[in-house]
Amino acid sequence: ELTPHVTYAVTPGPAADADSAIGMPTGVAWSADGQKIYFSAIRKPDAEYLLNESEIYSVDLETLEITALTDRKGPDQGPRVSPDGKWIAYPARHADGRNGLFVMPALGGPERLLAELTGEWRSADWSPDGKWLASAGRDQSVKTWDAASGKELLTLKGHAAEITSVAISPDGKRIASVSWDSTVRLWDSATGQEVLTIKGHSHRVNGIAFSPDSKQLATASDDRTVKLWDITRNPNNSRKPTASLPLPQKSLSSR
Repeated sequence: ELTPHVTYAVTPGPAADADSAIGMPTGVAWSADGQKIYFSAIRKPDAEYLLNESEIYSVDLETLEITALTDRKGPDQGPRVSPDGKWIAYPARHADGRNGLFVMPALGGPERLLAELTGEWRSADWSPDGKWLASAGRDQSVKTWDAASGKELLTLKGHAAEITSVAISPDGKRIASVSWDSTVRLWDSATGQEVLTIKGHSHRVNGIAFSPDSKQLATASDDRTVKLWDITRNPNNSRKPTASLPLPQKSLSSR
């Protein structure tokens, strides 16, 4: 059994259980130089009453200093670092209820509203060249955006429920998304065409990641499994993962 070699207490109070995870850290990302970790959380007393007040934080891995990078009304969540390490993108909600995809310097500083979004958005990711981003959320679609202008490039539709996570392949050719509809979908990043649907999970899917060679996907689900998929196989085999890792009954999936 693996144990962590270091643990950071980033939110006040005791560890959460399955029914009280309010305020706990989410959306962890590494800095490009490996010297920091970024996350979103509610690091305030009475976090259970401040459900929509999460901020983006950084942790210096040498000093263990935690720094708040955002401070405004509305939830900021799911930070993602640009390939050059200079920028952080994250979905957030305005105090007036509008939703947006924001970009700010990795060291903190003025944030820029890249794109206004419809509905609550859960996840974003950078293309490997840093020129465009993908975002996804409750409106059941994936959208791509020009990183400089904020222009919408593509809208990808096919999921039948909220999308929980989106990832861009390291070669930039594919976008993968997972949803509460229990499916994993793979899209052509240039055309927006859906190229593969995977239906191997029995419950909603919460997390997704590409392998470094862009040939495999790892997915995590509320069915208490992590599955690996060879996406170079014939689509007819898409229901058969290359590996399925059952999780202990007390494990928590991300929400």
